[in-house]
Amino acid sequence: MMFGGKDRGLGLFMILGSFVLLGTVIWLVRAYRRMSVSQRAVYAWAIMQQHSAGISDLSAMGMADRAQAGTLRAEELQWLIDLDRSKPYPGDTRATQTGV
Repeated sequence: MMFGGKDRGLGLFMILGSFVLLGTVIWLVRAYRRMSVSQRAVYAWAIMQQHSAGISDLSAMGMADRAQAGTLRAEELQWLIDLDRSKPYPGDTRATQTGV
């Protein structure tokens, strides 16, 4: 018997884990497809600006998400630009909030 004794119930956990993984992949693909090309460029730019400065991944992704949505304050955007001036901002700076 394959899942007998101490392994009893392992198949159920594997199936449930597969559903969670499939749901995560579907959510990720749908989120990616909802973004326009310019939003993807701004998100990637913000991640790379922070990566080169050694910022932690979780905070970098949060700021990149706000940059992609256009909800960064002008000071935050300028801070990102100042991290590495050799990589120009790919979006429209007028689309960001000014002083929220």
